[in-house]
Amino acid sequence: MAAPQFSPLDVNPETGELFLRLPHPHATIILTPPRTRDAEPIVDIMNDPAVYPFLGRPKMPYLLEAAVALVAENKHASDAVIKALEDAAPDAFAEDCPVSSIREVLPDGTEVYIGSIRVKRCNWWEVQGAQRVRLMEQNAGRATGDPETVWQVSDYVASSHHRRGIMTAVLRTFLDQWAIPRMGVRHLHVSVFTGNEGSVRVFEKTGFVLVDTLENCIEIRGEMRGLHVMDWHHSGYSAALVSCLFLRS
Repeated sequence: MAAPQFSPLDVNPETGELFLRLPHPHATIILTPPRTRDAEPIVDIMNDPAVYPFLGRPKMPYLLEAAVALVAENKHASDAVIKALEDAAPDAFAEDCPVSSIREVLPDGTEVYIGSIRVKRCNWWEVQGAQRVRLMEQNAGRATGDPETVWQVSDYVASSHHRRGIMTAVLRTFLDQWAIPRMGVRHLHVSVFTGNEGSVRVFEKTGFVLVDTLENCIEIRGEMRGLHVMDWHHSGYSAALVSCLFLRS
């Protein structure tokens, strides 16, 4: 078992690496810290036409150097939160999660990288201009664990693992086991590209509410795209409705 500061994460007895295992029937799926060798499978996933149209970040084709930089960024975030928690009280809130890489454990024990999940402070993709700046500055100024902080989810899984309930299980486990108790997450606000009905279903199954659909509101790779705006509150639907009204004010 991990030290109390990292509860409920476990420790791999052979490598010393932290991990979080999903419950049955997805017990072969674990979340671990990023690893340098994740870069090559990330390139394959990012260039998959079943995945990349629904991601905002990658330029196409997605090159190995971009994947190396992404792994370094995620590994830095993981290392930083591990260091912060090592020096903190067992019940201290964390700004991030040490485990963000999704892996499938094969029968021979091989761990295959299949995706990623991050919960970070919200950047309000769908909001423009001074209002977005105001929201982000206000959000950034809140202390770690502040229940008024607004967070967003960034996730993807390899198309080989689509339509198996894996991402729904990952998101539920991530929220229940870490984001809610260890980060103090109470409000999530996400934007999903229109056409990405798989992600919409994942979020709906996890308790998110669709609050708006905006057509042609953001330019991605030279193309205007629409967004589904969805909210989740630990306290339920009524708070999500309040958030929707706030963003429109």
